[in-house]
Amino acid sequence: MTPVRRLTPPGQGGVAVVSLEGPDARERLGRLTPSPPPPPGGLALVRLVDPGGDGETPLDEALVVARGPDHLELHLHGGPALVEAVLEGLGAPPPPPPRTLEERARERLARAPCELAARILLDQTQGALRGELSRRRPEPGDARDLGARWLRARRLLEPARVVLAGPENAGKSTLFNLLVGERRVAVAGEGGTTRDTILAPALLGPYPVELVDTAGEQRADGGADGGDDLVRGGRALARAVAERADLILWLAPPGVDAPPPDRSVPRVVLRSKADLEPSSPETGSPQTGPAALSALASPEGARQTVERAFLGALDLASADLWVPGRAVPFEAPLAQALGAAFAHPPGPARDRALEFLLAGGAA
Repeated sequence: MTPVRRLTPPGQGGVAVVSLEGPDARERLGRLTPSPPPPPGGLALVRLVDPGGDGETPLDEALVVARGPDHLELHLHGGPALVEAVLEGLGAPPPPPPRTLEERARERLARAPCELAARILLDQTQGALRGELSRRRPEPGDARDLGARWLRARRLLEPARVVLAGPENAGKSTLFNLLVGERRVAVAGEGGTTRDTILAPALLGPYPVELVDTAGEQRADGGADGGDDLVRGGRALARAVAERADLILWLAPPGVDAPPPDRSVPRVVLRSKADLEPSSPETGSPQTGPAALSALASPEGARQTVERAFLGALDLASADLWVPGRAVPFEAPLAQALGAAFAHPPGPARDRALEFLLAGGAA
């Protein structure tokens, strides 16, 4: 069988390099592209197609480098799904599932969503959790401490989904672009510009989040809430996405009242476009109530307001989230398995459960 190997590390990347070696390397490459490979020492840009389709569905463009008559390299875009499809099309065996605690942490490290998550996982790849479980037989209090570490680290390792919601022209897209750090959504003075849901990664304080911009729920001026099928479809999609959120940030521009409380999903109301808000005649200051922000007039202040709302609503800490070398259960099944192991009284049953965990037994 022709050796098929990925030369670049697994996980997200700009470019991935796959090596094919053996007498049928060129034949195998032909499963993915109608273009012939270059002669030894040459290179060529080829179009890759889906081998499981009709032979026309495009996958990617790749640079083929002929290292020798029986040795080819493919240089392609580094999206994990694309690389897996190419490896499968070339006949590469599936990678073995990670087994030990360290292997599982290493597999997650390639997809770490933020710097602190990467530091926590790197500690576990170097045996931090194994060391704590192996040095002694922890008591139930130690198990509770490990469980607390998982709860503290969870939102670093598994980003929360934060949905920006509110009426049309409430400033959701402007705030979304600010928090993402680039212009991902078009912004206009009139309402109804956003008609779909847009998701992008962002950081709120030290925490990674999946930030979602949504279509306006209704007109901010109180006018008739009509719209064409596309507008109504965007609003229905926004409501469906909000129902699955970890937190909703509902933006209320001047003149719009906050919606009634909803306990189904944590929600924080923020007064948007605060620079346009009328001042109180008694004090000369903006009206009291929900926290106010203006993404255009005070972008840094708006970011800080959102971060405070996020940390407070989900009861998250903002400091001491990573201690070098500290053992941390790094995924929910592992934390649950630890709890089950310590549910046994000290003795052979608990020892067997811990040994199973140390061997990577929790899926």
